[in-house]
Amino acid sequence: MSENGGKWQVGFWVITALVIGSFSWTTFCAFNNQRRIEILADRYIGLREISNDCLHKIDLRLSRIEQKLDIK
Repeated sequence: MSENGGKWQVGFWVITALVIGSFSWTTFCAFNNQRRIEILADRYIGLREISNDCLHKIDLRLSRIEQKLDIK
């Protein structure tokens, strides 16, 4: 009888370890993905500001060219 109970106890601890391990792995992956998303979002914001500045400078240059050529 104790031998049968021992098998169930080992199975219980194996399943417990697998459940805890999978939960830990899932949590780690979720936090890692969240960190990557935040890094990419910061990078996107920075690139958006740079591109807006460049487009503004191009627009100013085109306005000056239009004024010099007297284009309306």
